[in-house]
Amino acid sequence: MKALNGLEKVRKIKRNIVRNNTNRHGWETSRKLVVIESDDWGSIRMPSKEILMELTSLGDNASDDPFYRYDCLESERDLSLLMDLMSEFKDIKGRTPVLTMNYAMANPDFERIKDSDYNEYHFEPFTRTYQRYPEHKKSFEILKNGIDGGVFYPQLHCREHLNVNRWMRDLSAGKDDVKLAFKYNMISVGRSTTQDNEYAYMDSFNYDSKDELIRLDEIVREGAELFYRTFGYVSESFIASCYIWDENLEEVMSKLDIRYLQGGRFQLKPGMAKGSTKLEKIDHYIGEKNQFGQHYLIRNCKFEPSWREDHDWVENCLLDMESAFKWNKPATISTHRLNYMGFINENNRDKNLELFHKLISRAIKKWPDIEFLSSVELGELLRG
Repeated sequence: MKALNGLEKVRKIKRNIVRNNTNRHGWETSRKLVVIESDDWGSIRMPSKEILMELTSLGDNASDDPFYRYDCLESERDLSLLMDLMSEFKDIKGRTPVLTMNYAMANPDFERIKDSDYNEYHFEPFTRTYQRYPEHKKSFEILKNGIDGGVFYPQLHCREHLNVNRWMRDLSAGKDDVKLAFKYNMISVGRSTTQDNEYAYMDSFNYDSKDELIRLDEIVREGAELFYRTFGYVSESFIASCYIWDENLEEVMSKLDIRYLQGGRFQLKPGMAKGSTKLEKIDHYIGEKNQFGQHYLIRNCKFEPSWREDHDWVENCLLDMESAFKWNKPATISTHRLNYMGFINENNRDKNLELFHKLISRAIKKWPDIEFLSSVELGELLRG
């Protein structure tokens, strides 16, 4: 076994401290429950390999960020290969793993925005965006097959993965990076990420003034309605884009029958209520209930191999799961869509599917009594 150097030992100690702090409090169960949550489905990012290369030739640093380098709208093959892999496995009760797929229900309608001379925002459902891409026209059909097979379970992420107010303000003002992104039917490019725009317009529910709250309420409602029309059922759980939201959003969601709030250990709350533009960090634990009767679901395991290639994601995710079970907590794995996308780079998808297969195989072997649940099923269990 390879000996750890000093820096690696420090990192290991820190990871164990984080694991214990995350799992120490909250709802408990003796069952080995595993929930797999994945964000960003339905949203656009990098349109094609050719555009990535063109941006690079123009001096943009998009290729330095894995989300620009790999993430894209899910193609037919991306969905099919992921569905086939998950269908191979069964838990102790004979159930396949289930991927809670958190969907952005819409994307900017670039043509209509341009027709308005960049003064009016318009959006289109992600199902229509599928039709605009070359290998995606049957993606929704494959998604429905995965839902029927019990391996895919969509939930609401946002109406669109976009801070509409901030983006439209900068687009109307002719900001260079936004104009460049718009040219390629993108929300942002590499250089859009700055100290003043840390999330490159992806923080859907962040806001700069109290006046924007009314508009955010409308966006949440439209997202929930679009979800129902698309999938035929109410999304009972929700995960805010970039983990940024506040109690105003929770109140609106509670009226939309959203009972469970997915997230990490920390919530990032806009500071406008206190007259600040800074985000306030709020700690949560699994099963915690807010003033509207909603319960928080906490992600305590990570499997994000596209983020860093020099990290043993399988081994470390298994250690995350081991810590969760030691503290009698469900193992809730966070794994973003970009890990399984091959439309831009097939190697990204293929190698990560192999790692994902290895993770599930080793987990079932290590804990034969494992049980796979969706986020809503976990919420119902702890609520009951």
